[in-house]
Amino acid sequence: MNFPLPSHHGLRSATGCRSLGTATSSLNEKSKEKSKEKSKEKSKEKSKEKILRLLEESPRLTTEELARLTGLSIAGVERNLRELKKSGVLLRGGPDKGGYWEVIR
Repeated sequence: MNFPLPSHHGLRSATGCRSLGTATSSLNEKSKEKSKEKSKEKSKEKSKEKILRLLEESPRLTTEELARLTGLSIAGVERNLRELKKSGVLLRGGPDKGGYWEVIR
């Protein structure tokens, strides 16, 4: 068994090697953060693609219906719709109530 021993340079194991626990832990956390960010971006793209596909099939879907069909919150659907409109991929036609969506690809 290796037990950490105190030294003037920090903790050393019984074999004389420095403990890499802290450095490894820090690198693992950074790696996990990057992985989470990539997953979020992929999820956003998948959500947007799902919304576009649903609106191509049924242009008169409401925000609430999109939320139910995609599993996103209403706020999540609204955010995605806003981003899709801003990027020019999605247009809203007709009145606020009873209008329709037009997907531009």
